[in-house]
Amino acid sequence: MPISKVAKDNTQLLEKVKAVPGATYQETTMREYPYGEALGHLSGYIGPMTAEKLEELKDQGYTSTDLIGRRGLEQTLEERLRGENGLKILIKKQGDTGEELTIAETPAKDGETVVLTIDAELQKSTYEAMEGEAGTSAAVNPKTGETLVLVSSPAYNPNEYMLGISEDRFKELSEDPLNPLFNRFGAAYAPGSTIKPITAAIGMEAGTLEPSVGLQIDGATWQKDGSWGDYRVTRLHPEAPNPVDLNTALVYSDNIYFARQALEMGNQAFVSGLQRFGFGEEIPFALELQSSQISNEGTLGSQGQLADTSFGQGQMLTNILHLASMYEPFLTDGTMYKPLLFMDEEKSQVWKEGLLSAENAKVLRTGCVMSS
Repeated sequence: MPISKVAKDNTQLLEKVKAVPGATYQETTMREYPYGEALGHLSGYIGPMTAEKLEELKDQGYTSTDLIGRRGLEQTLEERLRGENGLKILIKKQGDTGEELTIAETPAKDGETVVLTIDAELQKSTYEAMEGEAGTSAAVNPKTGETLVLVSSPAYNPNEYMLGISEDRFKELSEDPLNPLFNRFGAAYAPGSTIKPITAAIGMEAGTLEPSVGLQIDGATWQKDGSWGDYRVTRLHPEAPNPVDLNTALVYSDNIYFARQALEMGNQAFVSGLQRFGFGEEIPFALELQSSQISNEGTLGSQGQLADTSFGQGQMLTNILHLASMYEPFLTDGTMYKPLLFMDEEKSQVWKEGLLSAENAKVLRTGCVMSS
C-alpha cells in the first residue's frame, strides 16, 4: 500500500516515512531540481498533463500520461527539452525458448541539454542572503551580458510540484502574504537611489553636469520656488558637506543634488537620455520581462515629476535585470550588452552603445566605488 511520494531533498519527511513499522521505499527516476527555491522561479517545473492542455496540443503527439512544462524555463523550453517516446513491435515465439523477434523499432530520443549562463552557487548564496524577504536580485557579466543571477524571493520548491503538490500545501503558498508564487524578477519596481548614477551619466553627456562643480545645499528639504506649492524634495543626509559635487552626492545619496541636476538638463534631455538606456522598450531576453518605464505615459508632465524621477521615484519603474545591465556602460566605456541566459548564445551582443564617453565612465566608476 503506497503511503507517500517524497522528494529526495526532503530528508525530514523521508525519515518519517522510513520510520513507519514495516515500511520500505524504492527510488523512482524523475526530474530533480537540486537548487530548490533558489532557482524555482527560473527553472519552473514539469507537471501532469491537464485535459485543457491536451486538447490544445492534441496534434503534437502528447498523451494524457505525459508530463509537460508548467512554469519558468520548463514551460518556455518545452519544445527543446521534450524527448520523443520510442516504439518497438515484437513477436514472441511459443515454446520453451520464448525467442523474441523485432518487427519494427523506433528508438526513443532525449530532449536537448540546455546550459544556462546562471552561476548556480552564486544564485543560491544570493537567494539565501535575502533571508526570505520579498524582493529580487540580478547579476550580470558586464563584458559579455551573461546573466549570472536572477532571483525572486521568496519562492516555491519545484520538487514539491513534481510529486503532485497537496491541496493544503498549495493553499499555504497561495495565502502566504509574501506571495512566494509571484515571480518578482519578471516585474518592474521603483528603482530609488540605484538610478542616480544613470541620471548623472545623462547629465554629464548632455553637458549640464560638471562632476567637480559643487552645489550649495542647505537643510533637509528644497524646492525651486513657490510655484511648487507644498511639494519639496527631501534628503536623508543634510549633514553632507558643502559644496556638494557629484562624488559627495553619490556618497550621501543626495536627492536634492540629483533633482537640481535634472532640472538643469531639462525634461527633454533627461527623457531622451533614459530612452537611450532602454526605458520604454522591450528587454531583449529569453524570458518575458516587464519593460522599464519613465512614467505611466512615458513622459514627464511637471518639474516636480522630473525632480522625483531623477532619484528613482515618481512613476518610474525598472526591471531588475535591465537595471543591472544599465551599470555595464560604467565598465565598458558606454556599451550595454544584450542580457543573455543560454551558454550557446553569442556573447557580447551590443544592445546600446555610445551611452557615455570613456572619460565620463571613469568618473562614474570612481564615484560608485566611493559610495559603495
